[in-house]
Amino acid sequence: MAPLCSPDEFVRVWNETGGSAAEVRRILGFKNERTVYGKAKALEKAGRKLIRKQPEMQVAPAAYSAHKARISFDLQDGIILVGSDCHFWPGVRTTALRGFLKLIRELKPKHVHMNGDVFDGAKISRHPKIGFLEKAPDVRDEIKACKGFLAEIEDAAGDARKVWEFGNHDLRFEAYLAAHAQQFEGLDGFHLKDRFPSWKPCWSAHINPDQPGHLVIKHRFKGGKYDVANNIMNAHVHMCTGHTHALKWWPMSTYRKHTLYGVNTGTMAEPYDDPFVNYTEDNPVDWRSGFAVLTYWKGKLLQPQLAEVISEGQLDFAGQVLSV
Repeated sequence: MAPLCSPDEFVRVWNETGGSAAEVRRILGFKNERTVYGKAKALEKAGRKLIRKQPEMQVAPAAYSAHKARISFDLQDGIILVGSDCHFWPGVRTTALRGFLKLIRELKPKHVHMNGDVFDGAKISRHPKIGFLEKAPDVRDEIKACKGFLAEIEDAAGDARKVWEFGNHDLRFEAYLAAHAQQFEGLDGFHLKDRFPSWKPCWSAHINPDQPGHLVIKHRFKGGKYDVANNIMNAHVHMCTGHTHALKWWPMSTYRKHTLYGVNTGTMAEPYDDPFVNYTEDNPVDWRSGFAVLTYWKGKLLQPQLAEVISEGQLDFAGQVLSV
């Protein structure tokens, strides 16, 4: 049972603690932090102003955040969680993100991958503004949101490898600076990756390269409706991509007596939320909110599992409906 406290008291304690769910739980006696977050979200929907604590921006030395085109790992046994296309906006804490955190804590993966488009860059897009896009958050606010949400993932992931395969939206940050501030090239902090030192940046991550279980995780390769099939038919290895927001996987048998899997990790945003409503012109889309859980056993990639958002606060995973 939730404690008996007035909305005013909850807002006061929340704001005094800087939005620390752990402190609110301790002071007011809530059962768990999830209940605290639920209460906060309900009050925000009712129009109450709650402070959302965000970590201060940090800039990593350029040498630390060196961007390699390809990084490789060996993994014989263990789980990899892959999320993509978060398009983080301030204050938008999606069901997919909450589910991602829940399964990280429960499954204790060896790797956590953010497979592109963590950052959205709505105001620095090369595309003309559509509708009310001018109400999109500023770059600084988006970066703070990315810092805050990724900090939660980092905390849940612990010692797991944390890899960020950059996507086309992530590139908006540097592309804009390259076009408007060429004289600052090479300075620390002018690359998006400089601001997220806990994450290993790359274009693609290769798991068990040149082995039957060779998996490539990258933001995009082939596009279109049959992207996952075309990816593995052209790459001849397991492929896990994002970009199209279409949560799905596709198998292909080979003469080498093993099955290749093509996986698309969907989007960890809400398909019909503010970042997309004008971009899609409010048309129906085949996008699905969720992420992928990939398991290795004796160096072999097992059949992929997808976690799909089916309603607010509910996730379909492995035949169960999880509340998050």
